[in-house]
Amino acid sequence: MSLFDKEELRRLLYETKNELLNDGKDEASAERLTRREFVKWLGSYTDTLKETIQANVTLPVHERAERIKKQRMDFHFFRTTYFPHYYYLPGKSALQEGLEEVYARIATVKRGEKFAIGAPRGHGKTTDAHLVFVLWCIVNDLKHFITLFSDAIELAETIIESIKAELEENDNLKADFEHATGIGKVWKIGDIVTKNGIRVKGFGSGKRVRGIKHGVWRPDHAGIDDLENDENVRSRDQRDKLESW
Repeated sequence: MSLFDKEELRRLLYETKNELLNDGKDEASAERLTRREFVKWLGSYTDTLKETIQANVTLPVHERAERIKKQRMDFHFFRTTYFPHYYYLPGKSALQEGLEEVYARIATVKRGEKFAIGAPRGHGKTTDAHLVFVLWCIVNDLKHFITLFSDAIELAETIIESIKAELEENDNLKADFEHATGIGKVWKIGDIVTKNGIRVKGFGSGKRVRGIKHGVWRPDHAGIDDLENDENVRSRDQRDKLESW
C-alpha cells in the first residue's frame, strides 16, 4: 500500500494556486490560500489514515518482550508486525531486501554515507524508507535529528503527518514503545519532537538548511524523496540549480 498519491497532491497545489492567480489574486494571497487548502486536504488524509491504523488487530501482551527484542534485529518483522495496513502481501520484495541492507548500515555506521535506491512508482519506497524506517529509528533511539526533503515542502509535511498518525494511533506500537509514542513535545505540521526527544523536520528543495540544529544535535539522517518534479526535470537550468543546492 502506498502512503499517499503524490501526483494528486501536486495537482491540488498547482491547480489551486493557478485558479487563484487567474481570479486576480496576487502571488502572496494565492500562496496563503493554497496553503489553507492544503491544510484542509491534510486533515482529511490524516483522519482516513488514523481510521485504517485503528482497525489493526491487537498483538498478544505476553509476547511483548520477545517482539521488542526481535524487531531490533529484524526490520522485516518490524514492518509486518506493527504495520499490517501497509504490508499485507506474503513474502518480501527484492526492493525490501535491498533496503534492509541500507538500513542496517545507517543504524550502525556513525560516519555519513550516501545511498540512492530507485524503483517504479507504487512500490512503496516512501512508505518503507521515510515512514516505517524513520519510526524504527525513533522507537529504537537510533537518531537525534531526522530531516526529510521533497521537491515541495507539502510532500515532506504529509510524510511527517503520517509519522504522527502512527505515533498517536498505532496501539501496538504504543504498547511496545511507550517511551517514544503518543503526542510529543513539539507537534506541528512538518516539525515534531517525539516523547523520547527525537526531532523530525521536513524541507522543500532549495530551502536553506545550513546551520539547523536540535539542541546540540545537527541532522544525523537525511531522507530525500522525489526531489525533482516533472516540470523542473526537463530544464537543465533547474537541474543545475538543484544539484548546486
